[in-house]
Amino acid sequence: MDKLIFSLKKQARLAGLFYLLHIATAIYGIIFVSSKIGVSGTPEMANRILANEFLFRTGIFNRLLCSIPWLFLAVTLYRLLKNVNYLQAKLMFAWLTLPLCLQFIAEAFNIT
Repeated sequence: MDKLIFSLKKQARLAGLFYLLHIATAIYGIIFVSSKIGVSGTPEMANRILANEFLFRTGIFNRLLCSIPWLFLAVTLYRLLKNVNYLQAKLMFAWLTLPLCLQFIAEAFNIT
């Protein structure tokens, strides 16, 4: 019983660590890159991208890098919650990984 509780605490702390890693990597893309590049759909955005090409490329890399802790978070939460309700844990895993697939598709368009 004590090993199970320790394991659950360890997995919960690991999930919290993955949340913090996701937030730490997302801050650069959300705050810094978005403020320099601007809002998509505006006419001057293409000029800003050309002027800040390296920043735009690091933003793409950052969004892909930001997905790694999110994927590990989904796996950790699934392992943590599958003993509570297996079906809902699978559904939660699917809902957490679906945005990752869409983000990779969006980044493929940004790369092109």
